[in-house]
Amino acid sequence: MKALLLGATAATALAIGPAMAADMPLKGPAAPVYTNWTGVYLGGSVGVARGNMNDFCSLTFGTCAVNGDDTSWAGGGHIGIQWQSGQWVFGAEAKWIGTDLNPFGNCPNPAFRCSIHIDSYWTAGGRLGYAAFPNSLFYVTGGYAQAKIDRDTVFKATGLVDEAWSATQSGWFIGSGSEWRISGTGWVVGFEYNHISFQGKNATEPVTLNVTTVKPTIDTFQARVSYLFNWWGR
Repeated sequence: MKALLLGATAATALAIGPAMAADMPLKGPAAPVYTNWTGVYLGGSVGVARGNMNDFCSLTFGTCAVNGDDTSWAGGGHIGIQWQSGQWVFGAEAKWIGTDLNPFGNCPNPAFRCSIHIDSYWTAGGRLGYAAFPNSLFYVTGGYAQAKIDRDTVFKATGLVDEAWSATQSGWFIGSGSEWRISGTGWVVGFEYNHISFQGKNATEPVTLNVTTVKPTIDTFQARVSYLFNWWGR
């Protein structure tokens, strides 16, 4: 009888066990652990820039030149600070970019060719990012831009160059980018696009006293490498 009871008890346990296990809730996959992007960072970038004269105009004669374009290298450095809340990352960044843009086109006077030269510019603005994957960050950026712009006039018949004027012009920029942080380190690699637009600035040529204005724009595509000093994160 005792053996019979033990056997019945074992059979019951074997029958109930799988049913109870089936009723237990299943554990879902573990939530991904996102990289903490909080900290101060600095780094460098390199890529290409596309510059446009964007209608070199003569205010004196009321005529505009044909737009001129040029493509050049672009590279420089940046420094920034950012803070993360959940998957959102808020920050600010300043950068200096060197280049050799020299777009040119016809002057209002067809006997001359007009050109501008931009050898560097700097920007300062904000960043808003989202950590969509554990080690990745996607962001938009925008703010203030400034550059020193030289404007030259070339007499086509002789090739004689006259620097008509040089001016510091302010503007704005907007862009977007993505970054990836190497696991276990502070190194960050990424890619960024920016569109920079400078306000028109009037200037008077020294010989002809012609009042001119030019509104250049720049588009850049750059690869970036940064190091994040993640003092407040992990």
